[in-house]
Amino acid sequence: MEQELYITRKENWFDSDPKHDISMEEWIACVKMDPEMRLDNFSEVKLENGETFQYDNPGTAVWVGHSENDIKTTFDFLSGNITVRNPTSSAIEKMKHIAFKLGAKLQGDEGEVFATEDTLVNEPQQVLAEEAKPGALKKLWWKVQHSIFTSPSGK
Repeated sequence: MEQELYITRKENWFDSDPKHDISMEEWIACVKMDPEMRLDNFSEVKLENGETFQYDNPGTAVWVGHSENDIKTTFDFLSGNITVRNPTSSAIEKMKHIAFKLGAKLQGDEGEVFATEDTLVNEPQQVLAEEAKPGALKKLWWKVQHSIFTSPSGK
């Protein structure tokens, strides 16, 4: 089943209002600051006949710090969002990390939002504000500790 995930600041990744877009400049700066990422500005597709078709795609970056089955994860810049098609679980963790750095969220095709480091760090404050049940904060602390002290690659 095909899945596409989006790093976005918009309410919904498909919203057209540009005031919440991630700018190309922000994305390029983020990629340049991450030693695991490489800005390529092109995409490649393997065709059924075995040939490779390459096309210009400004803002396209590759996660070179990790590959699964010799397949690199490609991050596309599209309409103020960063998108990855059919991400692995490791790529999803990397996307969460990038979303946190960009002050954005990770959202799926159907609008579902994936927790990032930022949402996990803010959860205990929300729980305290709502006068949580005993033990609730302890559970959330485990999530915070797990997300903060686990690298994006899961090691």
